[in-house]
Amino acid sequence: MEGQITGLMTTLIFQISIIIFAVKIFGSLAERLGFPSVIGELLSGVVIGPFALGAIPLPGFPHGLFPVYSESLAVTPELYGFAMVASIILLFNSGLETDLGLFLRYSVRGGIIGISGVVFSFIFGAATCMAVLHTHFWDERCLFFGIMSTATSVGITARIISDRKKMDSPEGVTTLAAAVFDDVLGIVLLAIVMGLVAAVNQSGSSSHLNSSAILNIAFRAFGIWLGLSALALICSKSIAFLLKKFRSSYDFSIFAFGIALLL
Repeated sequence: MEGQITGLMTTLIFQISIIIFAVKIFGSLAERLGFPSVIGELLSGVVIGPFALGAIPLPGFPHGLFPVYSESLAVTPELYGFAMVASIILLFNSGLETDLGLFLRYSVRGGIIGISGVVFSFIFGAATCMAVLHTHFWDERCLFFGIMSTATSVGITARIISDRKKMDSPEGVTTLAAAVFDDVLGIVLLAIVMGLVAAVNQSGSSSHLNSSAILNIAFRAFGIWLGLSALALICSKSIAFLLKKFRSSYDFSIFAFGIALLL
């Protein structure tokens, strides 16, 4: 058992080292071509990932360095967990660079942009699926294709804005607010669609759906996000006051990292 765990950790460390080198190389190439480095970093993941070079057998890695782990998880749980921690750090660092007052000031404008983007993307994606498959709107394939069309990444958006030194500008804050609303509404839409599909499968027809059931699903999904956001805003001043008590930058960083993982 101990030998197996050691082998898994050795593989994980080797995978992380390859990822770091690939990200740095592709990021530098993207910058030389005039693109944000994050574009090259994303491309590096595609190239060395389990659906490209990562699946090629190598000495010591008969299934490839980044083999497909399962149908529901492309990489190993260890690597996925490490990636989750990295994404948390990225978002937390972006939050530290964001002026909260400026963010709230432009949140309405960003919300309008985000909502418009989600609605347009969902309708366009579902309509495209309807035209290709010659089916109705309530077909679960069309609904899920519409959801896929709304997918975005607030982390990537924040990274690009941060690299451009625009985190404290009106344009950057508006874009970030739009990305946040886009992500949240995408999750809300996913919850609604999951509820609709379950209702259709249970009743056997979309005609049994009613607006109150749809609104109930939407309010619950949106309410959870709104409640957590309000709690974070309420506690933000207390957390900031507590962090200021640390005189050592090391202690401050460790405590801030713990808060990031907790939230």
